[in-house]
Amino acid sequence: MDYIENLQIELDNLNDNIKKTTEFFHSEFEVPKFTDEFVRIKLACQIEYMIGYKEMLEQILIHQTQVK
Repeated sequence: MDYIENLQIELDNLNDNIKKTTEFFHSEFEVPKFTDEFVRIKLACQIEYMIGYKEMLEQILIHQTQVK
């Protein structure tokens, strides 16, 4: 597997994690079962960080495919 394939796999996994974490966050926001306000705030921050990382990976993939 080459570098670009690894980046794509990482991006796919990250997209899946963003989706799952966002769904969990929304369910906990509506009816908290496992979290308190502090943890929900941290989950929201985590989602934002993951989205930022996803955008960086997408930019790297675009750049790497244009360079080749």
